[in-house]
Amino acid sequence: MRAVVKETIARMAVKDPKLVGKIMGEIMKAHKGKFEPPTVKRIVEEELK
Repeated sequence: MRAVVKETIARMAVKDPKLVGKIMGEIMKAHKGKFEPPTVKRIVEEELK
């Protein structure tokens, strides 16, 4: 899951922690039903720190 998050952040070239929702939207759309949203959010926040 972390690899997917890192790849999405790199692809979108996002560095602003305020854009967590946008990144999550992309990940959840691409991996519908595979990942738990709270876990994805936590990993995205960790990667943007």
